[in-house]
Amino acid sequence: MSHDPDRADDIRSSVGRVFCPHHLDPKMGRLDAAINHAPLQKTSLNYLTYGPAVTIEPDALQDFFLVQVQLAGAIDIRSGGQQANLGAGEASVLSPTENTRMSWSPDAAQLIVRFDRT
Repeated sequence: MSHDPDRADDIRSSVGRVFCPHHLDPKMGRLDAAINHAPLQKTSLNYLTYGPAVTIEPDALQDFFLVQVQLAGAIDIRSGGQQANLGAGEASVLSPTENTRMSWSPDAAQLIVRFDRT
């Protein structure tokens, strides 16, 4: 199966408006992404899933932290000199000063809390 580059661009843009610009590389299949965003002053609660396996590479987050709680599937995170493999029920905190690369398994889903760095 192949992916639709226009759909990937639309999804990258939508997710980028909530978090930050990033590179999104779907591995196989059609993206069936969902993002729910609830802003709360300098914090937001977010639900995110892409459908098929994807690789995500944001630059350093700069002005916010992310707490990512794995709800389904698995994620491999490489941030700075650290690496973690997370499954359902596990969480990570992404630093605003480190470049990050994340590989999401098919059907991975996260609850993401975004905190302004201030």
